[in-house]
Amino acid sequence: MRALILAQFTFREAVRKRVLVGAILLTLAFLALYALGTHLAFREADRAVRGGLALRQLIAPALLWMGLYAVNLMGGLLAILTAVGAISSEVEQGTLTTIVVKPLGRWEVVVGKWLGYGSMLAAYVLGTGGAVVLIVRVLGDYAPPNVLPGLALLALESLLLLSLTLAGSTLFAALTNGIVLLVLYTTAVVGGMVEQIGSLLGSDTMVNIGIVTSLLVPSDVLWKLATYLLQANLAGNVAVLGPFAVLSPPSNGMVVYAILYTAALLGAASLVFQRKDL
Repeated sequence: MRALILAQFTFREAVRKRVLVGAILLTLAFLALYALGTHLAFREADRAVRGGLALRQLIAPALLWMGLYAVNLMGGLLAILTAVGAISSEVEQGTLTTIVVKPLGRWEVVVGKWLGYGSMLAAYVLGTGGAVVLIVRVLGDYAPPNVLPGLALLALESLLLLSLTLAGSTLFAALTNGIVLLVLYTTAVVGGMVEQIGSLLGSDTMVNIGIVTSLLVPSDVLWKLATYLLQANLAGNVAVLGPFAVLSPPSNGMVVYAILYTAALLGAASLVFQRKDL
């Protein structure tokens, strides 16, 4: 399939531009700092006891969620920043003209770029998220449930944002696309927070605002469902409730919706690019 060849080219191009190398180096620095902070937190927790329950049993899930939330944010931003000008910048530079005149469909260009960037993003999120889980497991002797499904949902979120970014790249210039995507990404996060607070306060209006936001951009829904799966064995422990606890978990049907949403955006990007004047 010719799209796979373009996917390999896209991946190599990202490496040549040192996007992947820079992300890996900064991520290693983050993991080192996270491991140090986690070690110090558990060391201090071992010195304190509250009500006969070691503090490490309370802080271990919180430390894990904080680390995974950072991975979630980095994966989302990496998806946006790497593909923000994937189509528009190359159209402006004229580099796509030499490609599409050959027997290569425009949809194959879009799919190839999606596969190239997507494989990089999935490997990044799964690898970094797995490293966070391993750090907490080794230093805190805490292993959350449903690790693989939880990390898979985080990877799916980055792929969803990648599809949204590619679709935007067929419509807007790189700078405009970047601004629009960052606003949408932030709106999804805020909408999710509003829904959780509304669930806690019993406000149907706030909950409905969050639901509408999640339907428009379902990225934060995947994070919340992943978090809920990872905290399943702590649902009855009020002491662990905090900014990363999910009081009103999304339904499993939202995963299907997110997958269809991702595929629909990829199809829309291919259709718009097919009609775009180069």
